[in-house]
Amino acid sequence: MYQEKILKHLASCLEEILSTAFNRLSALKIIELNSYGSFKGKETRFLLCHEDGRPELMERLNLLSKLRNFSNDEIQHVESEI
Repeated sequence: MYQEKILKHLASCLEEILSTAFNRLSALKIIELNSYGSFKGKETRFLLCHEDGRPELMERLNLLSKLRNFSNDEIQHVESEI
């Protein structure tokens, strides 16, 4: 994603977050992950979402999109859970 200029900056914490998210989506059978190593030691990961997993993926993405703008009540709820 970084090499394709989708992400402007790549921090190690972002790599871990994305890796965890992709692995969880794979464990839930929403996406399929395939990794391939290169001769230079780099790894390329391919993500595949089958048509039957698309509705659940879109539902989760929509939920995450809605969570970007928290209201004060939502922030207090999250803080109380933590």
